[in-house]
Amino acid sequence: MNMLVTDFDGFTLPECNFIPPEGMEFDCWDYGETGDSIRLSGDMTITAKWWKGFPDVHRGDWFYSAAKYNYKHEFITGYKNGKFGPSDALQRQDFVVILARIADARLDGYTSCPLSDVDINAYYGKAVAWAVDKGIITGYNNGKFGVGDKITREQVATIIYRFMGKPAVSGVDETLEKFNDKGSVSAFAKDAIAWANLLGIITGKNATTLAPTATAARAEIATIVMRMDKAYMFYSSPYSNRST
Repeated sequence: MNMLVTDFDGFTLPECNFIPPEGMEFDCWDYGETGDSIRLSGDMTITAKWWKGFPDVHRGDWFYSAAKYNYKHEFITGYKNGKFGPSDALQRQDFVVILARIADARLDGYTSCPLSDVDINAYYGKAVAWAVDKGIITGYNNGKFGVGDKITREQVATIIYRFMGKPAVSGVDETLEKFNDKGSVSAFAKDAIAWANLLGIITGKNATTLAPTATAARAEIATIVMRMDKAYMFYSSPYSNRST
C-alpha cells in the first residue's frame, strides 16, 4: 500500500514504491540512509519505515490509526495469532491492566484487594488492587469487581475520569441533551461521560446516540487510549508515574 507523506522539512515526499518486507507495510518516511532510501537533495536522504500491521486492521478502517498507534507505543498489542481483534469486547480487568501499564503504576507493594472476586495472584490482581487503592475503581455494590464482565462505555468513562482526578465539569446536562439515549446514562457516570465527551475522548456512536451501557470494543478502547495519550493525560494524571 503506497502512501503520500507531505511537509517533511519543506519537501513534498513521494509515494513509497519499495517492496515491503514480508508481512510488513509502509509506515512513514524518516531521516537516514539505511535500508530503503531516497535522496531528496544533496544532504537530505529519507528511509522508508515499516510496521507489521494486523490482518484484521486495514488502511481506511476508522480505527486503523488507533490500532497502529497503540501497537507502536506498546499500549494495546495484538493477540498471539497476530490479530488485533477490533470488534472484540474488553473485560473490566483487562482495561485496568492496560491503564496501570500505561501509567507505569507501582504495583509491587500490593498483596491483597478488598474486592471479593479479585485474585491478587492473577495477571490482573495487583493492577486492580492499585486502582481500588487510588479510588479509580470502587467495584459493584455487592463487593465484587466484576472479573470477566465486559466493560461498558460509561464504565470506561468513569474509570478514566477518576484516573484524571475527577476534574470539575460544567454543563453536564447540556452536553448530554443532544443524545437521544441520555436517559440511559447511569447516575454514577453522568459527570464522567459528559467530561469525556466534552474533551472528545469518548464520542457518540453517532450524532444522537451515546450508547453508554453498550460494550466497549477493543477498537474503541484503542481510540480512547490514543486520544488520551495525544492529550498528555497519562503524564498529567495524579496517579501516573509516566515520564516523558
